[in-house]
Amino acid sequence: PASAAPSPPASSEAPTLTPTEATASSTPSALPPAMGEVEVVVRGGSCVVGAGDKVFGTSPVPPLTLPPGRHEIYCRPTKGRVMSRVVRVGVGDTQTVTFTFDAHAPRPTGAQERRK
Repeated sequence: PASAAPSPPASSEAPTLTPTEATASSTPSALPPAMGEVEVVVRGGSCVVGAGDKVFGTSPVPPLTLPPGRHEIYCRPTKGRVMSRVVRVGVGDTQTVTFTFDAHAPRPTGAQERRK
């Protein structure tokens, strides 16, 4: 018995993709089009993380997906001052913002004690 040669693709089969098309279609985009990411790292404590008027949750949070531009990322602990950082996000960029709670720093109070 002679081995059968592969038959040419029937017209109902999917078209052959060029390398550019194959790469674009087989690699899913991690980010929505025209967006960037901000990774928020919180060390030594916990806080509510947000950007502008949007709250993303209590740390740790997954990377924030934001449109390009300037964003103020904040970290609001249950006690103490709100910390914030300004970051510029570009399309497809991933920025990292770190908030560190210093266990040895004095807690902010309304009045400072004076030593005599």
